[in-house]
Amino acid sequence: MKRESFFIVVVDRDRKIFNVLGPMINDNWINQKVVNAQNSKRDVYCFSSHLKTKNEVVDNVLSSSPFIGFSYVEESII
Repeated sequence: MKRESFFIVVVDRDRKIFNVLGPMINDNWINQKVVNAQNSKRDVYCFSSHLKTKNEVVDNVLSSSPFIGFSYVEESII
């Protein structure tokens, strides 16, 4: 069975920034980094996207009302 690839959006609510990682087929490593950051009292979380390209994911996040005022960054935020 072939696994479908996806993107992970990592959001830092304190700094109002987000990053997009992928495409990938396993997100265990980034989920663990997010949990570690949350345990250090950082207001971060992540979610997956099955859009086709990183640019589509970035555009989708930027146009979503919960992310008004957020900026996309290339560098890792975790």
